[in-house]
Amino acid sequence: MSSEAATIQTASGPQGLVVTVLGHWVVAELAAVDAALRQLLPVSPAAPVILDLARLQRLDTAGAWVLHRTRKSPRQQGLQAEYANVKADHAALLARVEASASGSWRAKAIIMAMACSAVVIEFPKGVFITMMPFLVAAGMS
Repeated sequence: MSSEAATIQTASGPQGLVVTVLGHWVVAELAAVDAALRQLLPVSPAAPVILDLARLQRLDTAGAWVLHRTRKSPRQQGLQAEYANVKADHAALLARVEASASGSWRAKAIIMAMACSAVVIEFPKGVFITMMPFLVAAGMS
């Protein structure tokens, strides 16, 4: 294994599960570590997760997404999951990915709410929903 490969080291301690992130977390290096992270999580019900990024050398958008997903997974179970020892340049990319993911989640939630609302609405016979502007639809009927 080269010193550039994306890898993790794990240790359980009183503060919870510490996942040390090492190497170059770039798209070309992520396949093996992504599989390892998917097997590692979910964690025990009471253990917080700390992603220690002190030894992270390089990070691209793909690596930031993998770290974001890894941090999000325990949070969805109600657990603490935080980054530690984040370098400034990595922090900016992680924040950008977090903001993008939050926007995607909100858009998905809105779409789901719209789709669910349409299911429970009962229309009288002959009434339908269209996504066309009113004047275009009126001109076609």
